[in-house]
This record gives sequence, structure tokens and C-alpha cells, in this order.
Amino acid sequence: MRLEVAGQAKPAQPQAGSEPQATVIPLMPSPGLRLARILVPVANPATARGLMQMAGALGAGRNPAAIVALKVVTAPRGVSVEEARRYILPMREQYQGALAQATAYAGEVGLAISTELVVAGQIAAGILDYAGALPDLDLILLGWRGAMSARRVRRSVNQAVVSRANTSVAVLRLHGEELGPLHRILLPVGWGPHARLGLRLAERLAYNTHARVTVLRVLPMSGEVDWEGERAALIKLLEEEAPGLRYDTELRLSREPAAMPAILTEARREPCDLIIIGATDESWVRTWLFGAIPDQVAERAPCSVLLVHRGARV
Repeated sequence: MRLEVAGQAKPAQPQAGSEPQATVIPLMPSPGLRLARILVPVANPATARGLMQMAGALGAGRNPAAIVALKVVTAPRGVSVEEARRYILPMREQYQGALAQATAYAGEVGLAISTELVVAGQIAAGILDYAGALPDLDLILLGWRGAMSARRVRRSVNQAVVSRANTSVAVLRLHGEELGPLHRILLPVGWGPHARLGLRLAERLAYNTHARVTVLRVLPMSGEVDWEGERAALIKLLEEEAPGLRYDTELRLSREPAAMPAILTEARREPCDLIIIGATDESWVRTWLFGAIPDQVAERAPCSVLLVHRGARV
């Protein structure tokens, strides 16, 4: 494996804000993550097109994933779900909303999707019940619009789905109206299962869109750093989880006081179109969707962000 190292090979004591250590790995793309089926619940017409763009980019390939766009309609208060189904489903065209936006986009770009409209007592329960009955489901892709405040997260459908789903879940927070072309993807990584899922999804996106990927590892300021050991561990992580990351994947090691500002600095150093970031240990806290760092990155990033949570079934 040929390595190209930018900057000093063995920095003794790098200072905060100094140029991170970069390694370029020439690998031929060949995505290993299998995505047989992607479920895309749509509720907001403003995010439906972006979600379909992301689903199409993730699901493309020689064996494309089956994409299911789902709209959940809640039964009116005081009306049973069974009764609501009897009068809503025959008039489904009047209730499609964001589902119509998703269908229109798919038709424009020739993306093959199936659509479903279901009636449930609660939206999150409707998504989870439908997902539980769907065979070969590998990913639930949700959207987020607006601020990621503690109050909104605590009451959100997304929080309920992320915390209760057995399958992996990704939430796309768009920067603007649509996703747009992907030229550069920034991927901050740790060693946990959610970061590993982020690597696998980045591998698929790089292969399908020809985007260039930068993998960023932020190290703490305290203590000594074995830069060669850290670089070797990062390369090993890629070999284990995403060996097919496309040509010119860049690895960057940065020593900074805090991870979140370092990620945003890197996103602005060389503008990127998407950040993929995995959940952290605080994701079980109801005031966070994916954890403190991922949520704050999504809130402040200068580009769209895909937050990922690895489910039990991967």
C-alpha cells in the first residue's frame, strides 16, 4: 500500500490549530456494505427531495437497493386506527403531501422507488411497526429540518425511531433546500460501532458519486501522541470496515482541545458537501439525538450532515 505523507513525519509536540497530519491512501473502490432495502419516511415536503437524493446515492450500484418511501398518517383523536384506515386509505391522494414530492423527484431522475401510505396512532410507532415487518431492511433514512434544540429533539419522531429501531438509522440535516452534487465528504471517526457504520456509508457514497473522502481523527491535547501508531490504527480501521474507499481518500490526524470546533474547522478548510458522523455514548440521553458532538456539528456545519446510528442488525 503506497502512502503519501504531508507535513512532518514525526512531529514532537504539535500545537493546537497547527496543520494536521495527512495521509493519502490510493485504493480502488469496491463498496462492501450491503444495502438491500432503504426505508425513507417522509413527512416534510421541504426535505423529501433531499432524502430521495441521499437514498438514491446510497442505494445505487450493480445491485441497487430497493427504496421505499413511507408516509404515516395519524388517526384523528377519538377515532380508532381501524376506522381511520377505512376513510383515509381510499382517499390516499389527498394525504400524500411529502410522498408526492418524493415521487415527483424519483420520476424526474429515473429513480425506482415504491411508496406506501399507512395509518397509525402515532407517527413513530407507524414507522417502527412498518420497518419491523419489512424484509431485508438495512437502513432507515430520516430527515431533520431546523434547529436541533433539546426541546425539539426530546419531542421528535426521530428521537423515538433512533432509540427504538433494531436496524441502522441515519438522519439527514440538509444545508439548503436540496442535497446537491457530492464532491467532497468529511468523515470524523472514532473506534465505536456508529463511526464504523459511517465509514461503510461513506464508502458507498464515494463509489456511487465519485466523491473524495477525507477521514478525520481528532486527538486530545493532553499526553504524548504516537503519530505513527495513530496513523497505522486509522489505516487498519479502514481496511477492516471500508477497504474499498475510492482513490485518494485522505486521512487527517489533528490534535485539538475539542473535537466539535476541530471538525467544523476542517469542514471550512477545504469546503465539503457532506459530513458523515456517528452517534456517541450520550445518544441515549433524550435531549440529544445522536450525542453532544454530532448534534452540535449538525447544527453549526456549513454543509449538509448525515448522522448515523448503527442498529443491532447490521
